[in-house]
Amino acid sequence: MHKKIRIILVASVIAAVGGIAVAARDGKDESKPAAPPAGAPKAPQVPVAEAITRTITPSTEFTGFLAAPKVVELRSRVGGPSTR
Repeated sequence: MHKKIRIILVASVIAAVGGIAVAARDGKDESKPAAPPAGAPKAPQVPVAEAITRTITPSTEFTGFLAAPKVVELRSRVGGPSTR
């Protein structure tokens, strides 16, 4: 009986410490960038373009070739005078 109470007490303490650690980490002010270490080179200056927002209509184009899977050849079986 005492062993179960001891296990529950230890688990509760571990959970409480973990909760406090998470709360402390989430409470940090991360809005300020970290200062670079002394003697570090400056970050390079790069151009930045403004994003363009516009509405587009969906469209699709396909290039392809169509062919029948089977070929049928029609021939007449009757003879007759030629019309040429």
